[in-house]
Amino acid sequence: MGHYIKRTEDDPSGQIEFVDRRDALSSKGTNPEEIFANNFAAELLMPEHLVRSYASGEQPVPLWRLAIKFGVSADAMDVRFKNLSIHR
Repeated sequence: MGHYIKRTEDDPSGQIEFVDRRDALSSKGTNPEEIFANNFAAELLMPEHLVRSYASGEQPVPLWRLAIKFGVSADAMDVRFKNLSIHR
């Protein structure tokens, strides 16, 4: 979804017809489109306001429980914490 949205922003005609294949650069984290798509997915699956709400307070919810709550891997939740500068 993030790739589609980014491309429709870049070309509002909606004439996007191709198959997106991952290449060697896709996992490097330097491609602007991949960065946009990853950020989009993170916000969709783990909304910042909810993550911050659960991770703060007198009894913060542990990372692994948040991963289960949001239906993501512990690694994905860990990356989200790091990207939001949430320290434990």
